[in-house]
Amino acid sequence: MFGYYCHRIGVFKGGIYEDDRQLVFMEPGHFVTFHFDGGPHTFSANSWMSSHANDYEHIIVELVAGKRYFIKTFFFQNFFGPLRFVLLEDNCEGARVDNVRAKPLEHSHLRPSGATIFVPEMSFPQCS
Repeated sequence: MFGYYCHRIGVFKGGIYEDDRQLVFMEPGHFVTFHFDGGPHTFSANSWMSSHANDYEHIIVELVAGKRYFIKTFFFQNFFGPLRFVLLEDNCEGARVDNVRAKPLEHSHLRPSGATIFVPEMSFPQCS
């Protein structure tokens, strides 16, 4: 299982991609869970103003079957640099602390590529 959530620092609103396929349009204060096959996967995030995967900010994750992963999304901008959209792997405990009040993302925010691998959950996942 692979979940995305919006990190509270530099609230993220925008698209989450696997390779060049948009999976979902994330909203602040929400989470979403997907099921992927094991193996390497490249994910990226981009602004709500863009309609394509960001070629510069991405994360490559070697997914292991049966393991749950948590990825936080956020943005930051240093004083002289451009706005950057970031994905970082987190552990379950850290993800739960950041998402005490997070709600499941509305189904209407899924894109066709994400709808086929979407895992419905009513609350943020528990840690095992």
